[in-house]
Amino acid sequence: MDSARCSDNSVKFKHRGDKVLTDQEYKRPRLWISYPWADKMERDFDFLVPQLRMTNIEATYDSLQMVPDSKLHERILQRLRSIGFDGWLYILTQPLLGQQTCTDELISAINLTYRQMGSNFAMMGLLDGVAARNLPLMLRTRPCYSLEDPGWARQVSDALRQRNVSKKQVVRIETRFIWTVHSCWEGDPSKTAIEVYTDGETIPYWRFAIPKWSQQVQWGIGTVGLKEISPVKLGVANGSGRCENSNVIWFGAANKVDRHQSAFVVFSGRLPDFVCFGPADSLLGPPGKVEVFQTTVDRPLLLQPA
Repeated sequence: MDSARCSDNSVKFKHRGDKVLTDQEYKRPRLWISYPWADKMERDFDFLVPQLRMTNIEATYDSLQMVPDSKLHERILQRLRSIGFDGWLYILTQPLLGQQTCTDELISAINLTYRQMGSNFAMMGLLDGVAARNLPLMLRTRPCYSLEDPGWARQVSDALRQRNVSKKQVVRIETRFIWTVHSCWEGDPSKTAIEVYTDGETIPYWRFAIPKWSQQVQWGIGTVGLKEISPVKLGVANGSGRCENSNVIWFGAANKVDRHQSAFVVFSGRLPDFVCFGPADSLLGPPGKVEVFQTTVDRPLLLQPA
């Protein structure tokens, strides 16, 4: 590969940042409510529309039967673009989540829709009889609100309006780590590196967790800003398991990560849908609480910690 043709497109996501929102009018955003159902009896959630109207949201409700090979992603995009909605609220129920194939299809449709609609398009889940902690990872990392909460309509309204306020207003993004995405790693357009370090905290035992199918070609420690990975790894630990609905592998070392030392992982080809990073409680133990870095948009999007 000709490295001279490969520019540095590193994108950094800081520990604490301000995201400027679009300059749209703060008036009656339009929201599409969909009820994807897979059990034998369809339920009616049409009562959500007048409740949202009380918060000055113009909502439209549809039910979507989950059937195999239904091209759900295409159906969703066509509906969202038919009117020009400002956001999408999908209802999550236990019967749906109890069927693995339906859940996987919905997650795939959500990720593909997010990529097509962009990061300023509001997408969120509404939980009916489901606890947020029991959601699959890829659903839990997106905003979710519970019907059992009396303030759910206001929460949905506030989330939707965050895309419709003036440029002077911002959303605070709180994250534990500083993430940097290095495209064209070492001059190779097929490789992308993800670098993680802290804003002062010292992590003696650290772990990455990635989907099992990921084409990970290198990982290790390096000095912040140098874009070099040391061959020295202390206390190497690795393993595999299942993180919610995803089969993952995890790995890491005992070379500390702090504001001076970064952890790196390098991928060949397409980035995985997500990368997790966090500390381990022991030298050879698995990761504990991790932060999730979502990559299924036009550029990587940092999400709230899982």
